[in-house]
Amino acid sequence: MLKYVPILILCSTQLLYAQPNSENKNKGIFNITSFRAGWLTSGDLSLTSPDNVASNNRLEVSESSLYSLQTITGFYLNPNYSVGLGFGLDRYSNPTYNTMPVFLDIRAYLYDEKNTSFFLLNLGTTISVEDLFRRGTLSEIGYGYKYTTPRNLRLIGSVNFHVKGLSLTGQPLSTADKSVTLRGLLISFGVLF
Repeated sequence: MLKYVPILILCSTQLLYAQPNSENKNKGIFNITSFRAGWLTSGDLSLTSPDNVASNNRLEVSESSLYSLQTITGFYLNPNYSVGLGFGLDRYSNPTYNTMPVFLDIRAYLYDEKNTSFFLLNLGTTISVEDLFRRGTLSEIGYGYKYTTPRNLRLIGSVNFHVKGLSLTGQPLSTADKSVTLRGLLISFGVLF
């Protein structure tokens, strides 16, 4: 039953918070649902021995990939700034990890227009659910563009630099004696409701 909770959350935010905006400007409550794909640029495995001696090892990430599904529900503070709460499901391969991030999404739009560039910052944590998802932290910066089609479908695309720290022991990341830090680039494509 627990594995269906993320799908229910993604679907419910679409129905509850999406609102029509005839001007397609930066105002009101919004929802962004996006699919993201990327690759890892580097990774480190950190180990701490029982006598507190730390060692760091580089991970082989040349054939790695990352796929993610995300939803962000938020509101515009003013036409140039928005804040939202995001939830997602991430799948890394080579190395293989699953994460369930919950994060704060902050965006700065250059213009109050239908089509405009923006910068984003995401900060948060990853939730541990049984052995399916790893506990850790998330930070991300990116640059994107909001585009409104002639039929008023609002599309969002961005390129993001992504850093995630994961505990491999189930302990909080700050006290884990075995952890991984993953860094990578993501390309995101989504719809703004």
